[in-house]
Amino acid sequence: MENKGASPTAAGTPAIGDAFRFDINALRALSVVAVVGFHFQIPGFAGGFVGVDIFLVITGYLMTAKVLNELKLGRFSPWTFWMMRMRRIYPALAVLTIASVIAGWFVTLPAEYTRHLLQALSALTFLSNFAFKSDSGYFAMAAQTKPLLHTWSLSLEWQFYFFMPLIVGLVWRLALRAMSGIDAVVVALQVFAALSLAWCLWASQQDATGSSFFSLQARAWEPLAGGLIAAAEIRRRSEAIADFSWLQSPTVAVAGWLLVVGCIIYPLPETRWPGALTILPVLGSAIVIAARQGSREGGPLGAAAIQRVGDWSYSIYLWHWPVWVFALSWLSVRGYGVGAPQRTLMVLLSLELGAISY
Repeated sequence: MENKGASPTAAGTPAIGDAFRFDINALRALSVVAVVGFHFQIPGFAGGFVGVDIFLVITGYLMTAKVLNELKLGRFSPWTFWMMRMRRIYPALAVLTIASVIAGWFVTLPAEYTRHLLQALSALTFLSNFAFKSDSGYFAMAAQTKPLLHTWSLSLEWQFYFFMPLIVGLVWRLALRAMSGIDAVVVALQVFAALSLAWCLWASQQDATGSSFFSLQARAWEPLAGGLIAAAEIRRRSEAIADFSWLQSPTVAVAGWLLVVGCIIYPLPETRWPGALTILPVLGSAIVIAARQGSREGGPLGAAAIQRVGDWSYSIYLWHWPVWVFALSWLSVRGYGVGAPQRTLMVLLSLELGAISY
């Protein structure tokens, strides 16, 4: 999603996942708006935490497509892939983490500040999902006291970035002679997605502490759902198989958008998440991506404001939660409440910091 144009393949046509998708960027915009609305307790975003699930599907689609396209061209390098993701993710994350450490010095109690330093270290090493997973018991600190709590999803994504290329590359190279590399990858992705979903459903019923919320095992099926779409598209393109006309239609795309928006608006139970209900936002996101509508400039999804928020989505996500945590702390010390004016200022500040960070 970093590239505005299309990256041509050897055949001279845009590779699956390389051509800029206005619909996917709009989906990214919706996902970050949903998360910000939920965290800032804005009416209409009762299920906005599903924005993370939406973004995981998008990530799985784009990154799996990138890996498979490179494998097809015979130039795939895990190291190059990791460095590409590091350049995209790490600078803004490092600035945000340093800023939160500086701000925490002025508004955090000494004992909490020490813990915040440890959480900052875990965020910078992409291990914060493990750190917060171990801090999810009865006596755990409230979420509003953890300025870097939201980095758990970035750590989980990075772990997906690490393992997925290794597994896909290995399967591709070890494919049986009777099966092409892409066919073998599709089977492997299906197996891993099924195992992860089974673990997710089991953990949602057995894990009373909610630690599976931060677990790659319980969430890997979400980016793998996007990855399966990318693999299927690349296989159809490689084998000159016609696309499903019924799938790539405006009606199907609208159905996916409605499902995603419905999940954001409806007060889904956040406890024991992810679980069976997580299938709904993942399915809606997958439908939008697979329908491939709104891929061209123009139309409502290509509106400048929507595309700009989509471009800034990662940076907005990074900054919005520390803004909320530190603002709550500052307001509570001075005896102020959090009303609509304060929330509006927080939203605007998050957008501004996201734009500058981008």
